[in-house]
Amino acid sequence: MCQPNGRVRFLMAPALLVFHDAGDLEISLACRSTDGQTRYLNELSIHHVGRQPAAGAPGLCRWQIDLNLPPGGIIRFVASRCTQTLTAPAQLTDEQRFAAEGRPPFSLP
Repeated sequence: MCQPNGRVRFLMAPALLVFHDAGDLEISLACRSTDGQTRYLNELSIHHVGRQPAAGAPGLCRWQIDLNLPPGGIIRFVASRCTQTLTAPAQLTDEQRFAAEGRPPFSLP
């Protein structure tokens, strides 16, 4: 949402994604430092979630989650479908993420 002052705000709601009948999991996360300092993995940042029909597996899709952080991170798997459940009401934010102190608590239903 563009504001009159030129700033952009984002309407965001925390959500729980559940991938059904998941399998063939592949995770690639490189959290190495090139300068000799220890690099810690604090949180993942999703860039894109994509899906395509899985070859030779009727009813399944091949899912790929591309990450911003860590750079080049990828999560791949097959699943029959995905459901999304909002876990709190939507709110306007200045960033495309919830600040740690304002992040709704996580709990499974």
